[in-house]
This record gives sequence, C-alpha cells and structure tokens, in this order.
Amino acid sequence: SLTAQAITASSAGASSVLMNQTVATTAGETYTYSLHAKKDAAGFVSLQFFDGTTTRKAWFNLSTGVATNTSNILTSSFDKMDDNWFRVSITFQADATTSSSFVRIFAASVAGSTSTSASINAGDELIYIWGAQLEEDSRPTAYIVTTNAAVNIATNELNDVSNVWDFDGT
Repeated sequence: SLTAQAITASSAGASSVLMNQTVATTAGETYTYSLHAKKDAAGFVSLQFFDGTTTRKAWFNLSTGVATNTSNILTSSFDKMDDNWFRVSITFQADATTSSSFVRIFAASVAGSTSTSASINAGDELIYIWGAQLEEDSRPTAYIVTTNAAVNIATNELNDVSNVWDFDGT
C-alpha cells in the first residue's frame, strides 16, 4: 500500500512486537530484511530474524539511523529519506531450510530492548512503518509491491538505485 502504519503502545513499558510473520528460508542463502521507519514516542526500531537456530538482529536509532546491538548479521544499512524517514535493513545468511523462520519488528525506547519506557502510555504512537520486505539478495532493492503473497521478480525488472551509474542501460 501507499500508507504507513502507526504503531501504538498497548500499555506503559510493555514489550512491543509490532509484526511477527512466518517465512520460508533456505540454508546457506543470503537474505536482506528491510523496512521504512519513522520515530514518534519510541526512538528505536529493531529488525529481527529467527530460523529456528539463530537470531539475527539490529537496533536502529530513528534519530540518527545508526545501527547498534547487532548480532549474527553480515551487514546493516540505513538510508535517510525525506521527512525524517529511514530505510533500514539487515543482511544475513540463513542456517536452516525451513518454512517456519520468522521476521519481527520491535519498537523500543533504547537500543537492545524490546520494551518501551514507563513514560510511554497506552495508545501513544511509537513509530511508523512501511514497506517491510524479506528478499533473497545481499542488498535491499526498490520496494516491491505485495499484498498477501510472495512475489518473484526477475533481476532485470528491478530498478537500479544508483545516482551515478545507469546499470539498466549498460
């Protein structure tokens, strides 16, 4: 869709799983999990992946975009967008072939936590999220529109994101 989701607190200091989705992954394949996020009452978003063996994660400061408290990932990235939005991502290699891996998004008041602070009240807007996607690739690509099913796109259909080189026309 073209609209972001405002994530609100269910209670003060509560754990804040914003999204939990089961996905299929293949051992040895490289994946990139990304989303667009903007802060409100919570200053951090965490991207997490678990394949039944290992948890991969990073917390992103939604004021600076800096990733901290990373664990078991190959790389993390952030891109500053307009109006205080960031596109954040983690890249990792899956350890297991399974249809029950999962991806999660957490909002938090501090890096390394999955909870909000006691100063957050029920109903407070924590963060805004949009365009979460898991790709079998070593980098995040342009947003791929989906609704409720996986989408496969040939590499030549992807938009290049370089402002310096025109990879599509080379």
